[in-house]
Parts: sequence; C-alpha cells; structure tokens
Amino acid sequence: MVQYKYDAWGNCLTTIHDVNATGIADLNPFRSKRWEESVRCRIVRLTILLNSTRMMLNIQKEGNRMANNRDLILKQYGDGGKEENRHKRSRASSLEFYYTKKHLEPFISKETRILEIGCGTGYYGMYYADKCKEYCGVDIVPSHIEIFRKKIEESGYCNLTCSVGDATDLTEIESNSYDVVLCLGPLYHLSPKEAEAVVAECFRISKPKGIVAISYINKIGLYAGACISTEFTDYPNESGNKMLEDGCDFEKPGLYWYTTPEDMERITRKYGLEKIHNLGTDFYIFMKYIDKASDEKFELIKPLYDQMAFHESCTGMSNHALLICRKKKDNTLAIVERNKNR
Repeated sequence: MVQYKYDAWGNCLTTIHDVNATGIADLNPFRSKRWEESVRCRIVRLTILLNSTRMMLNIQKEGNRMANNRDLILKQYGDGGKEENRHKRSRASSLEFYYTKKHLEPFISKETRILEIGCGTGYYGMYYADKCKEYCGVDIVPSHIEIFRKKIEESGYCNLTCSVGDATDLTEIESNSYDVVLCLGPLYHLSPKEAEAVVAECFRISKPKGIVAISYINKIGLYAGACISTEFTDYPNESGNKMLEDGCDFEKPGLYWYTTPEDMERITRKYGLEKIHNLGTDFYIFMKYIDKASDEKFELIKPLYDQMAFHESCTGMSNHALLICRKKKDNTLAIVERNKNR
C-alpha cells in the first residue's frame, strides 16, 4: 500500500510506502487512487485562481452594486491580522465562535455544500473542511483571502476554495446552488438597505429548503453592556440613545451597523426565509466578567451561559446573535424582484 503527501496543488511531496502483497515496495503513483485526487486538486486550485480573478473584476465593473463603505472596511481590516486573531483575542471573544459552531452543528454534514459570505481569513472554512462536502468562502477584503488561500495551500484540502467578492452583489454565483449559506459578518458593516441586498443574495444562492445563517450585532444588548460596564463611564449618553434609533455606530459612523432580533426576522421573512432559530452567541454584559474570572469561576458560569445562548428569550440581550432560517421554496426570482426596490 502506498500513501502520498500532497501540497495544495496536488503535487506529490513525499511518499510513505509499505510493501504490497508480494513483499515488494509499491512506489507507482498510478496504482493509487491518490493520483486521481492529485489531478483533481490541480483542477480545483486552477479554478480557485480563475474564479477569484473573475470575481475581483466583477465587483470593480462600473455600474455594479457594491457596499458604499467598502473603503472604510478595507481600511479597518488592513493586512488581515485583526480578523485573523479575533477569535483568540480573549476568552470572551472566543465564545462568539464557539456558540456559532454549536448552533450550526445540526445543519452541516459530509454531504453539505457550504458558501460563507464574509469568510474572513478562513476560521470557519478550516473548521468545516473535513465536516462538509464542499466549502467556498467569499470576502471583500483581499488580504483576508490571501491569508485564507495560504491556509488552504498548506492544508492540502481539495474541497475548499475562496475568492474576493462583495456580499451585496454575488452575481457570479449561481442561484439555488448551496445547501448552506453562511453570512457571518457582512451585516456588522452594512446599512439596513444594503443588509437587505445581502439577505436577498443569501436567499437567491441557497437551494430550495436550504439553510441560511446570518449573524448580526444586537444594538440593545451592545448598548446595555456598555451602560453597565465599569470600563466606560460616559454611558448612557445622547449619542448612544440615537444609535438605538438608527442603528449606526457613532464612534465609527458608516463602518458599524446594529439591529434587533425582530428587525432581522422581519427582513428574512420578506425574502422568503423561514426562521428556525434566532439565538445569541455572546453577551456583552458578561464580557469583562468572563475575561477576569478564574478558571474555576468560568466553569461555574458556563451552564448559565449555555442557557442564555440556547434560549430565544435571551437573544435580545446578546451582543452577537445568529439567525438560522430555511428557504421555503424555489421562488427566487419572484421574491427578489418584488422586494428589491421597496
């Protein structure tokens, strides 16, 4: 039996071989199914490059819709280091990722084709690589895709791809093509009108009865956490109260936008998505306590945190939350056309 180690392009790097049934070392790669996988990997990797180039050109075409604050987003995330390290910035910040994975667990299997819009540097892509059939990531920040692509190349996974793209206009992706569409970040940065454009794209791209999961930042939970925090002494204030009305961050206007569970459910219903769960993934009111708590205290508060993350009665006080929906039926064109100008 022969085992080969391949790079991300399918090139054979090393050979680990055993003797075959006749006692002779088998070194012929043509006798191994891995050779076929090698060819397939090369094709996939070439496809990545072609798709990435095509999507980059597509979002730059004159007249194409794109996020109005694209330049602000690119400036905020820079070389990608900020997003790459976000999940390990603190114990509290890791909980958003932990509970997002817990909430999505029932909907992803070895047969699932996943599209993640706003994939960042590939945290979820790498996590789901061996848990799904195929994963494609899209992000507006080129440095994120650079980092993610390097991870894919180093890992050798053949079922992962990533490309630069804008969540508000993904016309390069076919309608009704993915079992699960994850939108885990774009709505943090988009105005209500642009957020609707993203929801419409999620609906269009997902298969009939497919799953759409959208994360968002809850303005009530965020502001409540700031008001009771000992770190911030100037809350509540008039600017914060205005944010409760319009959802726009007053410290970085145009870059961050916040909403509520009710508004998210209203928008997704408008585009033919039926709610399954709407659950919190972290809670700002607990963040400082979580980070300062001893390991013993953290273990003691976990049951309460679990209850809060799995009960919708607590979602309104969450910081980040995840709305998981199912596409009702294949009426994509009718619904999108009916709602796009409203």
